[in-house]
Amino acid sequence: MVIEEALEKLDLKENSGQLYTGGYKIYTTLDPDVQTKMEEIYNNDAKFPQGKDNKIIQSAMVVLNHHTGQIKGLIGGRNQEGQRQFNRATQALRQPGSTFKPIAVFAPA
Repeated sequence: MVIEEALEKLDLKENSGQLYTGGYKIYTTLDPDVQTKMEEIYNNDAKFPQGKDNKIIQSAMVVLNHHTGQIKGLIGGRNQEGQRQFNRATQALRQPGSTFKPIAVFAPA
């Protein structure tokens, strides 16, 4: 996931070998334990409802440290195999909806 983002941001899609041999260093705040647990959950179909016509219901998740803003884990969708998949966590343009309700309720306090 991090490598895919770097390929896109550095415009190296056509020459991905440069990322591995060009001296680039990637620093990330991802926590391998958090990421592994998120992947285990997202790979377990029993944790998600079944969609119409047996279609997979998609979602995305980001776990972050609310003190530092560091991203500890990120999942862009369910059953995503291979590279360069659509990442719902970073690429989907969605309204935040009810996720801001706790902020609106507790911010004045």
